[in-house]
Order: sequence, then structure tokens, then C-alpha cells
Amino acid sequence: MKARIITTLALAACICSAYAAQAKKKVTKKAKVETVNKDSIEHAAIVEKAQKGDAAAQNTLGVRYYTGKYVKQDYSQAIKWWAAAAKQKHVKATANMALCYQFGRGIKQDSIMAVKLYKTSIKMGNTELVKEREDLVAKKFNMFDSNLLAEVYAQGIGVNKDTKKALKYYQLSAKNGNANAYLEAAKIYEKNLSYPEAFNLFNSAAATNNYASYK
Repeated sequence: MKARIITTLALAACICSAYAAQAKKKVTKKAKVETVNKDSIEHAAIVEKAQKGDAAAQNTLGVRYYTGKYVKQDYSQAIKWWAAAAKQKHVKATANMALCYQFGRGIKQDSIMAVKLYKTSIKMGNTELVKEREDLVAKKFNMFDSNLLAEVYAQGIGVNKDTKKALKYYQLSAKNGNANAYLEAAKIYEKNLSYPEAFNLFNSAAATNNYASYK
């Protein structure tokens, strides 16, 4: 009799456990459905705002097409929406457009246009971009960002002119084979009447065949 009671209780416990697991599964599934529905509604709202000309929504929609979040990844659509926002002087959308031109995503690669757009974005107040590119160069050198930073600091684009930092990045680019960077650094030394340094850099530039400013 005692064994039968124990067996019955064990069976009841199993049934309760199975029921609880099934109920939890239903709740989880319902929560997922609700999240999907919420995301869909939110995305639809962004699309509607973007279509009506909201620059912030256009930038967000561009980011989603670029990353493939909520939509199928499409660089052409990304730059389309970023261009629309950039026309309204949206700072981040302008920098995002530059990213597409830099790497040739959704449009033909054009380093000169990329630089122009990055500078425009920085000039409009996107100093975060400067810090971001400085961090990238610090982690791993790349010619594009090094040259961009050198020009930004040399010309005082969106930041205070900083000859020391400009020279730092020009010389970094020069050491990695960019003759144009040697020339720009030499001009800074010449302007500051540091003729021996300028002379040495002009000679280094002459000995280097690579005059490409951006890569």
C-alpha cells in the first residue's frame, strides 16, 4: 500500500513537472512572438518616418540595410538612405556614406569622395569619428586613417589645429611608404623654420616612389 502511494505521488510529480515545462515553453514562445511583433511594428514605423523625410529614421534604416538587421543586407539601399539623410546634413549619415565610398560597398570605391565626406561629417561636429579612427590606427596601422587624421589636425577640421599630432600621423604614413606624407611633414617643418628636418624629409620623399595619399 505504501509503495503504491509513493508511486502515485511520483507519477503526480512527473505530470506536474511536465505540465510546468509545457507551460513555460508556451510562455517563452508567446514572449518571442510578442518580441517579433514589437520589432516588426517598430521597424515599420522607422520605414514610414524615413519615407516621410525624417533624417534620423533614414540614417537608422541605412544602418539596418548595411548590417542586415531586420532586413536583408543591401549596401545599395544603405547608401540610398544615408544619402537622403546626408542631404539634410545628418552628421552620422554623412560619415556612413563615406564608409561606403571608402570600401566600395553599394557604390564604386572612391577614396577621395570618402575623405571629403568624412571631413564634412567631422566639420559638422562628429568628433567621435576622429577618436574612433585614432583608436583604429593605434591598434593596427592603415594608410587611409593615418592620412585622414594628419589632414584633420593639420587643417583644424572640426578640431583645434595640432601640428604635433599632424606630424605624428604624416610621419607614420611616411614610414609606411607614402612619399606625399613625407612632403606634407616637410612643409610643416619648413613653415616652422625647422629647415634641417624639412630638408631630410624632402630628400626622403624624393627617394620614395609611392605618392598615393590614400589606399
